[in-house]
Amino acid sequence: MTKHHFPLIRSLGLSRISSGIRCLLLCLLICQNLPGQELTPSHETRTWRDKTGTYSVKAVFAGISESGVELMKSNGERIVVPINMLSPQDQKFLQDLQSKATNPFEKGAMPSSAAKPTDAPNKTSDLHGKGLEILSPDHEAAVLSAEGREIFTKSDEDLPPLAPGGEEIRAPWSAFVKGMPKYDPYTKRSAPVILSKDELNFAFSAHRESNAVADEEFGRIYMFRQGKHHEELLLDLPHTLKIVDHHIASDTTLVVVGLDNNSQRGGDLALLRGLASGKPDALVRWRVPGWDRAGFKPKVEFAKLISDRVAIVRVNDTVYKWDLASGECAYQVTKLNASGKIKLSPNGRYLALPESRMCRLVDLEEGIVLGRIPFEKLTPEVGFSPDGKRIALVGGSQVVIWNLVSGELEKEITVGAHIGKFHGWPSNNHILVDHAGLIDLDLGMAIWSYYLPTEIPLLVLDGGVIQMDLHSNSAIYSLPVPHDQALRALKVLDGRSASQLLALKPGSDVRIEVSSDEDIDFAAMEAGLKKAAQSAGWRVSPNAQVVLTARIGRGEKQTLHFRSLLSSYFDPGEKVKIRPFTAEVQIRQGNNLLWSRSETNMVPSLIHLKNGEKLKQVVKRYEKADPEYFERLWIPSKILSPDAKQKIGRSRNANGSWKDF
Repeated sequence: MTKHHFPLIRSLGLSRISSGIRCLLLCLLICQNLPGQELTPSHETRTWRDKTGTYSVKAVFAGISESGVELMKSNGERIVVPINMLSPQDQKFLQDLQSKATNPFEKGAMPSSAAKPTDAPNKTSDLHGKGLEILSPDHEAAVLSAEGREIFTKSDEDLPPLAPGGEEIRAPWSAFVKGMPKYDPYTKRSAPVILSKDELNFAFSAHRESNAVADEEFGRIYMFRQGKHHEELLLDLPHTLKIVDHHIASDTTLVVVGLDNNSQRGGDLALLRGLASGKPDALVRWRVPGWDRAGFKPKVEFAKLISDRVAIVRVNDTVYKWDLASGECAYQVTKLNASGKIKLSPNGRYLALPESRMCRLVDLEEGIVLGRIPFEKLTPEVGFSPDGKRIALVGGSQVVIWNLVSGELEKEITVGAHIGKFHGWPSNNHILVDHAGLIDLDLGMAIWSYYLPTEIPLLVLDGGVIQMDLHSNSAIYSLPVPHDQALRALKVLDGRSASQLLALKPGSDVRIEVSSDEDIDFAAMEAGLKKAAQSAGWRVSPNAQVVLTARIGRGEKQTLHFRSLLSSYFDPGEKVKIRPFTAEVQIRQGNNLLWSRSETNMVPSLIHLKNGEKLKQVVKRYEKADPEYFERLWIPSKILSPDAKQKIGRSRNANGSWKDF
């Protein structure tokens, strides 16, 4: 009974190993008790496989490094694979190579070894001001290297204990309301970036391409200083420019110049310096790999400066670690999950790669995958805590808090509402999400719901958020999170026991009831509902006071219009009538509704007809009940009591202050 979301075509409508263990492993697998010998590179191209047999690559053996075996592809790219992740055949190949090891004392020859990429500055490429003219459209920029060593990420190992990911630099929060320049809907704005750790000074960009509505085209950077009510225009260019990050310690800003307004594709990366001082200058400009390919231009999906010259940048499905002074690439991670939003630890060392049912962590200093954090279902959104000691994974109604230092799952929280977008950490003990609101990690529950539009990412600080209003007022607000009313509610909730807060928790008893007016397999409904309850950690008892009910019904009659993919838009197509089935689940305690979910089984918008099939035949296949739906149903294991729910309020921004409702 899942509601499908398809493009409409209807008309009208591998783990890190400690240095000691690594050395021991190398001795056992390669040296065979012959100390002092190293493996020389081989000129033989062969197929290398991982120990599961799932992944393979054609490459030449290039040497052994501290991180594992180094392989070189035909295009010159280098990858490093931990030796314990290779197939037994490949590990034996390395052992056999030992007999061919170079004698380092013969003919003065030294064994070759692969150089480890480094962030050491290129002395011939020191950054200095070159003037804003390098930002002009006719400036010929060089292309950033795409030849960095590829990091092997397909690890099935759990994440080991790690050093903290560094503390995030955050400006002290303060409340304000500031007006912004008004623009038409075709103007795009960047998220605000903090410019100072001592004062709440920040900047944002606005850019627009000319179109049929207006010829105006520009890229502008505005700065707001703490204590001043009006913005300063720092940069006004006759072409597009977008801020993507700012490095506070060096006052260096990373921007994209010349990007397409609608798709946000194309454009070059450029470094500015002096934004915080109010006098920006351009240091360097680079084209990104693939800039000259036909078709869709490359898109900068993510970019973070980890020093005044080194940036972690995602272009399409590849992450690069670039030295923007020399243009060299130290590492790259390829073939990323399209829906996963990568995140970087505060110190820029750990790269989080979310994908289906997990999140992998990569060490960008060592150039190795560290391991993975499991996550039930979905591709999670992730974020590091301000102190860099924990990482949150959120998705669906689940929150997982992983302690990087201990290498263990610290908390697993289930909230009653769908979480939605992950905004960030207002403190080391709270996370802020779109629908569920502010989640207190000690209590393990949402304590207040904040309505926060998500057209532009929020800037989350200690104790508050900065939010842009692009609609009625064209203003920027700094609001407290949590605010006074939420703090009072937190104080009340914090003083209560789990038995007072929760109507249901793991170990609670529930009674099951199923019903329908249709000819349904009630045994399948009851079995599915029982499995869902047990998955939540509850016990099914015929005498329980809390009742878990399921009902299958029918919706209203609907007329659907379909047309062929190759037909004209004006083709009326074919009409089909359907009365969909519905499924509803409720949890009640007396007269109190504790939780509910309802679904309708609709027809997909895209249907493939086999030879001889009629549209009506195919559509009718979807017009049926699905009692097994309840077996697939996910129910939160902890459900608040009605009294606790009343303490949790909701707020929305009303011209710079929270209005509770």
